[in-house]
Amino acid sequence: MRITLALIVGSLFHFLLKSSIYLVNPRTWDSQLLRLDRALHFGISPSLFFLELFKSPVAYRAIDFYYATLYGIIVVTYPSIFVGIAGKHLRRSFATAFVLVMALGWIGYAALPSWGPVFVQPGEFEAALRHMPMTVKIQSQLFEETSSLVRNPLGKRTIVYGGIAAFPSLHVAILTLFTLVSRRISRGWFKVNILLILFMILGSVVTGYHYLIDAYAGLILGWGAYRIGDLWVKRWEKGGDGEESTVATASAQP
Repeated sequence: MRITLALIVGSLFHFLLKSSIYLVNPRTWDSQLLRLDRALHFGISPSLFFLELFKSPVAYRAIDFYYATLYGIIVVTYPSIFVGIAGKHLRRSFATAFVLVMALGWIGYAALPSWGPVFVQPGEFEAALRHMPMTVKIQSQLFEETSSLVRNPLGKRTIVYGGIAAFPSLHVAILTLFTLVSRRISRGWFKVNILLILFMILGSVVTGYHYLIDAYAGLILGWGAYRIGDLWVKRWEKGGDGEESTVATASAQP
């Protein structure tokens, strides 16, 4: 119950802070991220490359379903599974890493605020989005949430998805964390999750939510949080075991 409460509280704080990024740092870094994205990929825009590579209504609809619907199911069910079947150490490591992802992800959002390619270059994604109705609905709401904040920072507004923030990709970071945790439970499950990460990266670029470098940052964030969480819990458990052993030895003495 404590772990579940920590995950819920961490997620809620992340949601509220994400929805107020403009109040913390109104600058946007889309132009710099776009240039870096192209520079890292030999002058080619990954967004345009993958849009052309998967230029098919069927592919676009599949991406729409995965990114807009299936991810939501995964992010709700996986933590419950981990808390239910993982050992004590893995549960603690996962919870610590999850909260770290939320906290560090928001710091990245606030340090380098960006809207993402679909919001600054919508024309590039117009043809593909005609086949992604769920994505369009979410993006429209996100745009309105962030636009209303920009128009009237202290005004009343409705928050559904928490506003726009592209760098790093929290979708990729969270799936990376889930994948690393699943590796210690089932190798088969781990392999499936590797594919889910690849699909998530593809979906984030094709839908226009993210630059490809956002996904790279998400991979590093998810892996780093997992490693820090695991080491942190190991050290904490070692210290706790040492204290318990000292108490037990003292109580056993006459």
